Amino acid sequence: MLYKQKIFTQDEIQGQDFEGDEFLSCKFFGLNFHFTGFTHCQFETCDFSGSSFNIAHLDNCSFSGSKLSNIDWSQATIKACDFSGAIMKNCRLVQFKNSSRTQRKKFSLNDCKFKGTDLGDGVFELCNLCEVNFTKANLIKTVFEFCDLKKTDFVQAKLDGAQFIDCKIEQTKLSLEGFVAFGQSKGFELA
Repeated sequence: MLYKQKIFTQDEIQGQDFEGDEFLSCKFFGLNFHFTGFTHCQFETCDFSGSSFNIAHLDNCSFSGSKLSNIDWSQATIKACDFSGAIMKNCRLVQFKNSSRTQRKKFSLNDCKFKGTDLGDGVFELCNLCEVNFTKANLIKTVFEFCDLKKTDFVQAKLDGAQFIDCKIEQTKLSLEGFVAFGQSKGFELA
């Protein structure tokens, strides 16, 4: 089904399963996606401002040009989603064991794409990001903590002020400009 410029209500979303649907310029303001599932759905220039994904499932969805900022993804299941071109500023990508809010577990995002995504001021904690595409992404002041970044692609990504804390970095791709910007944000000067 195709939804164009629709403003969704809580009753239309909560507990629903959507499969193969397209959402064009739709609004999901302040909604709680509680027990909501999206499979093979496309969201183009949609706005999720003030929403929360509480026990939500996203499988093979794309979010081109959509606003997904200030979201805590700890209660969501994300599989093979394409966030390329989305705005995801100040998001927290972490998973917790069972109902614990302190014991983290590995969050596998290695089948997702973040090409050209605005992830500024975000946090990735204990994430598997092996071979993930972050090319041309805005990662300014983004924190990667205990993440697996093996073969991850950061070519032409904006890395000013980004932090990589106890991450596994192996064959990780970084352009010269990104390397210099990252170094300068840490106080290094190019001689």
